[in-house]
Amino acid sequence: MPAGLDTFAKVRALHDRTTSPGEKAAAAGRMEALARSAGMTVAEAVSKLDEAASRPASGMDWAAFTEAFRRADAAGKAADAPEAPSRRRGLPIYDPNKVEPWRDVAEHCLQLDWIIPKAHGGRFLTKDERDRLKVIARHHGSVTNGTADWIETVLARCDEARKSWRDRGKGGVRPDRKATESDIEKAAELVAAAKRREASRLDTPEPEPEQEPQARTAADAFSAFFNSPEMRAAAAQRETKRQARAAAAIDKHGSEEAVFADTPREAALRAACAHLVEARPGSDCEGWYRLAGWDGMDGRDKLPVSVREAVRQGWPLPGTVAEAWAEHEAAEELDGERHACCRGEYHAHLWVEARRWILEEMLDSLPARSMRDLRARLAWMQYVLDLGFSRPVEKDQACLDALRGDVDRMGERIRAAEHGADLRSPDPEGSPPVQTGHCEPGLKSQPQQDNPDLDGATDAVLRPSRETSPGCEAGPDQLKSQPLQSGQDQGISRPAYPSRRTNIEKRRDVLDLLGSGLSDREIARRAGVSAQTVGNIRRTP
Repeated sequence: MPAGLDTFAKVRALHDRTTSPGEKAAAAGRMEALARSAGMTVAEAVSKLDEAASRPASGMDWAAFTEAFRRADAAGKAADAPEAPSRRRGLPIYDPNKVEPWRDVAEHCLQLDWIIPKAHGGRFLTKDERDRLKVIARHHGSVTNGTADWIETVLARCDEARKSWRDRGKGGVRPDRKATESDIEKAAELVAAAKRREASRLDTPEPEPEQEPQARTAADAFSAFFNSPEMRAAAAQRETKRQARAAAAIDKHGSEEAVFADTPREAALRAACAHLVEARPGSDCEGWYRLAGWDGMDGRDKLPVSVREAVRQGWPLPGTVAEAWAEHEAAEELDGERHACCRGEYHAHLWVEARRWILEEMLDSLPARSMRDLRARLAWMQYVLDLGFSRPVEKDQACLDALRGDVDRMGERIRAAEHGADLRSPDPEGSPPVQTGHCEPGLKSQPQQDNPDLDGATDAVLRPSRETSPGCEAGPDQLKSQPLQSGQDQGISRPAYPSRRTNIEKRRDVLDLLGSGLSDREIARRAGVSAQTVGNIRRTP
């Protein structure tokens, strides 16, 4: 392709890619100038460029690459292939018996490259190597075999630089000039003499300095604190609990692989969100991806609508607060088992995290329909409190508002159940009962029904006391007559109304009973007000 057409192709790609009107106009003018300098119009240049792009390259035998591609694909599928996930979880840094995760190894290499002076071997990493280590340091999963081998070579270079920095000045060579042969011989003699002196002092304890540096003192205090018997006992206790939980999880699921296998819910969410997975550019780490541009660290406030819809369609959302809390508890239990099996290095997939955020929204704001839902909301609030850190104020306020609404609705249902219990058996003749304080013998009381919305937890409130005098019981089709508010105890207890009712609540109760055909005195007795008050409310337009 001629040089002019090559530049024309780049400007054309910029014209098609940009959305700015100014950049489009500038690119169009540049395209016209390039075409004019080549002796063509813009249309002719575009046609010639498309023809050159569609013409296959001559002299290239593409069939020769088939076998190479096949061998590369077979090698990539092997367990020890460079592109296969590494079986190693990390490398030892400080303690040869303790393996640190890959992200900690990457951070360690970056720190050594930064703190060691360049004259003593520091700044040995190139910019591309530092960028690659930064990506691994932000990653929480496994790496490929090729990346693991590369990190191991980088760590070896770090150890060499650290040793050079530790042994500075012992060889008598200035670090700012190149060593000669005599310098090397002199350094070897000095190192041998130092070794002989150290060997002679093995049995002689070194005297402690009169005053240690402040940094050394702080480091010793820090080490002494975390190596104290109490801290070691606490760490041993945590490790014992972790091992016990990991063993219980393996016994429960059958094997360690089964612990990490997808549940039916996770498999459905994985399939529903498969079209939203976006691999991060420049990353060679397994599991380093986003969902429609969203990462788990972004939180639920930035959760895209497309991810929400995929999660909702992949697995039905719970309909009540109790169901949402049950699903949240099951997910937390499974995460705890997986953390115990991999020493806390487990991180759930993004579709599982998105489902967790949606469940938390439901637990914060979904209205409660029963006492079971109300208890589930209280359990959720206790769970948030036990986390040990505060959430944003907006989330706590939403949860508190939902709880207030639940309490208000429960209060309305309790009052409705009280009124329903008193009006369940009206007089068949439509007239109020005679106020004699006695009842017809031989009649039996009507059993009271529970309110299913209250889950049987407020039976004492929903069942006001309606005891009768000896030998008197109310029949199924007729309420017993009870004495008015005369201040005398006739063996009949009044309904249990909530204490400190406001005038508005009393007026509402009276208005609810006015259409029942009862007398003012009977309404006053049932509503807990005076007969004069009932008459005033009846006459009020």
